[in-house]
This record gives sequence, C-alpha cells and structure tokens, in this order.
Amino acid sequence: MKVLLAVKDLSGYGGVNNVAIELAKHMAPLGVEFHVLSYRTREFPWMKEHIPLPVASGLPIIEILEVPLRAMGAFRKAVDKVRPDLVHVHTPAIVPPKGVPSLVTVHGTYMRDVPNLLKYPVSLPYKAFLCSLIYSQYRFERHALRYFDRFHAVSSMTADELRAMGVPAGLISMVPNGVDTSEFKPQKPANAIYGKYGLDPASRIVLSVGTITPRKGAHLVVEAAKEVLKAHEDVLFVFAGACPRLGRSYLKKMSSGASDRIRFIGQVPQEDLLGLYNACSAFVSASYTEGCSLNILEAAACGKQVVSTDVGGARDVLGDLGIYVPAGDPAALAEGIVEALNLGCSLSGRLRERMETQFSWEKVAKDMLAVYRSAAER
Repeated sequence: MKVLLAVKDLSGYGGVNNVAIELAKHMAPLGVEFHVLSYRTREFPWMKEHIPLPVASGLPIIEILEVPLRAMGAFRKAVDKVRPDLVHVHTPAIVPPKGVPSLVTVHGTYMRDVPNLLKYPVSLPYKAFLCSLIYSQYRFERHALRYFDRFHAVSSMTADELRAMGVPAGLISMVPNGVDTSEFKPQKPANAIYGKYGLDPASRIVLSVGTITPRKGAHLVVEAAKEVLKAHEDVLFVFAGACPRLGRSYLKKMSSGASDRIRFIGQVPQEDLLGLYNACSAFVSASYTEGCSLNILEAAACGKQVVSTDVGGARDVLGDLGIYVPAGDPAALAEGIVEALNLGCSLSGRLRERMETQFSWEKVAKDMLAVYRSAAER
C-alpha cells in the first residue's frame, strides 16, 4: 500500500509530529510505503534522519499559517506525483484533493476550547486573541471535515465530538496514540538528572510535562500545590515545558512569589524526559482539553501513578488505574495528587503491563493498518 502522509510540521518534536513519525516508523515494516509531505520543512535533514522512509522528492514546500489556502495546489501536485492508494492527513486544516481515498487523524476538535478560554487567568487582550484564534480554527476545521472519506479519532471523547459535529459513526475509527515501551520504562534515574535540574533526591516529586499554556492547566497545578504543601512539605512540584512568547506574562504571574517547592525548569531535551519520569513519585496532567496525551502514556509506561483531568483519552489509556478529577478544579486536583502520593508505586506493575500490551506503537500500528485498508477501499 502506498500512502501520502501529510503533516503540518515535521521539523522537530511535538505531539502531532511525534505521533505521525512513530506511526510511519512502525507501519512501514507492515508493508506500507510512505511518501511524506510536510507543510513546514525548514529542517528537512532532521526529518530525513528520523524518518527512514521514502520522501516524495521535488514537492513544493508549503509554508502556511493556520488556514493553508496556498497548500491545496501543492497537495494536488503531490497526489499526481506519488499516485497513492490513500492520503493520510494529520490535521483537518487542509482539504484533501478529490479522486483519492482520504483519511484524517483528528487529535482534537476545539469543540470545548472556547468555553474554557473564558476561565483562563490571563489578560483580556490575550483572552480575546485566543478566543478569536481557536474559534476560527474550529469553524474552519469543522467545514473541512466534510471533504474527508474516513476519520481516525485518537480518543473516545474525540470520536464523540466528531459524531456531535455530524460525522457518521460508521466512518469513525478510534485508535489511541502509543508509546515506545522500549524507551520509556521503569528504571533508577541517573544522579545527573537531579543535579542538572537542581532537584532534591529526597523529595517526592510531582511532575507535569507540557507547554506552559493556560489550556494545559499549569495554574491549576500551582493552586493545588499550595494546598498539598501545607500538609506534605517533602513534595516538590516540577514543571517541564516551553513557554510561548505570548504566555510569558502567564508564567510570570504563576511563578511570582511561588514556593521554592514549585519549580519551572523549562523545555528539556527528549533524552532527559525518561530520567524525570522515573525520578517522580506521581505525574499530573491538568489540561482543560486533550486528544490523547503522549505524556500520560510515557509516565504510565514508566510505572508512574497518573492524576489527570477527565478529558480526552485519559480514561482510554489508564482505565481503572488512573486518578481522575474535573477540569478546572484545583481543590479536586490537590486531593487527587495526595491520593497518588499515598498509592506510591503500588500500581506500577499493572500500569506498565497495560502500556506494553495495549499501547505499544507496534500494537497501535497493527490497529492503524486495519484502518488504512478499510479507508483505501472506501
């Protein structure tokens, strides 16, 4: 089977591009011939190094914002050149060419985002900017969905949202994201990790990984941390993730006057994540919305107890092994964190086994191959 894989940005690490890369790597040995079209390819050597797959040469580089009007012509040329059995797009932000079966992976629908934006502790101009941007994306992508033949949802909640947007249930397949269980696994963290990031090995670390934005709920974890630290002085809260330029005032507001038991260590190299996961006593995800969080998968693969807001694919991934709290509720989050710390590593073995048997990229690739075959037949 020949597949034209279209992804907005394969120039570096990130949630959607990581999923596209891992799926391609693990599906290629199953007989799928991939040709890659990336909307942003400034670091093309990186893509070629990390995706040892056929790349359609001579394709126009598509440089776009969020509404890729100029991409359509280039996409048509790519289809004519490659002549794929299937076009797989990792965002509905571009309308696929006619005449070839198409599949879109929906990592999130923005359906719940605008109501949540009103709750964010940010300035009114920033809030207005986010609302207009997210609502525009939601409206555009909802319109674009009608041009796809089949739909891949990364969580049960995303599948429900697609049905609510009018997509027929019979055209939707739910396959969650996966995790590299050979890389993310329980092991003793190297002492260098503690020294590099100024962490106390004697502390019980509560880790949060992800971009420092209001949607990820870092402010909720900070509020919860203040409550937890009143009774548990040995706990250290660590946030690992980049902060976009527009979110710097948000970060400054959170970190100003914060306890020295709350640390923002910035974006960390991919190779340090394993050490941080294994150094923590519990992992927390406080997002208002999610698709299927790679960070939850990675933490669980390391055998760590996860506290998550009840959104996206959290329940799909963790089942009855997770601790779930309502989104936007720091008091419930604090209670969940204490529960996780009390549980310690009692569920580590079951979490690891669940990731190995149900969420390895090898398992996910086989499930996606069935989706590909069905979509190609349309």
